[in-house]
Amino acid sequence: MRDIDGSNVTHWQRWVGYALAVVATFVTLEVRLGMDSMLGGQPTLVIFTLPIMLSAYAGGLGPGLLATALSYLAASYYCCPRWTASWSRPPSSAGNRPLSRSPGSSSAD
Repeated sequence: MRDIDGSNVTHWQRWVGYALAVVATFVTLEVRLGMDSMLGGQPTLVIFTLPIMLSAYAGGLGPGLLATALSYLAASYYCCPRWTASWSRPPSSAGNRPLSRSPGSSSAD
C-alpha cells in the first residue's frame, strides 16, 4: 500500500499513528491536570501542542488532526472554566424589582 507521498505504509503502521494520537493526548491531559495546583487553575494549554506535533510527525495528517480534535475537546472540558452567556445569569437584586407604575400615571389603552 502506498501513502499519499508515495512511501510504502503498512496497515499496522497507519494505526500506530492514530493510537499514538489518542494515547499521547490523554497522557498530556493527565500531566496537565496534575500540574493544576502549580498553575493556580490557569488554563495553560500550550502543553497540548506536544501530542499534536508528535502524532503528526509519526503518523501524518490524519493522526495530527485526530490529536488536534482530542486536545481541543479534552482541554475545553477539563481545563477551561465554564462560561455562561450573560442572558443565562440570574438577575441582580437591583434589576429584580417587579414592574409597577407610579401612583399618578395612567395607561392610554
